[in-house]
Amino acid sequence: MAADVRLHTRQGYPSFGAAEQKELALHAFLQALTPERLRQHVILATPRSLDEALKEAESAEDVLCLAPGQTARPREVDCYEEEEVRWARSPPQQRRQRPPPVRHGCCYRCDEPGHLACVCPAPAPKPQSPWPSGSNTGTAL
Repeated sequence: MAADVRLHTRQGYPSFGAAEQKELALHAFLQALTPERLRQHVILATPRSLDEALKEAESAEDVLCLAPGQTARPREVDCYEEEEVRWARSPPQQRRQRPPPVRHGCCYRCDEPGHLACVCPAPAPKPQSPWPSGSNTGTAL
């Protein structure tokens, strides 16, 4: 999601400077985080960049998805990413014979174990507007 936010910010606001684009991307990422408890946790950590926010979200996601009494374990991203790359580079015939590797952990979109939000079967949440609803028309007084 962070890479998408970064890309869409650059494409949507090409006239903004790099610093403004980074700030806008960070704000958009924070507003799009779900579930609410993950978003609140990351916001309270006051990340200064999108990369910091992503790292905080990943580490908080690990802790928030633990069952009571479990202790945090290091992320197993590297071995899963290597396996996913091997799977993606394999010939199409082999890919049909075996499904892509499944990561263990909880999805931050639906809180269910066994997959990540990028492959979540639940419908994507509607983006929340950073502005409160009401009569704000965006015009200066």
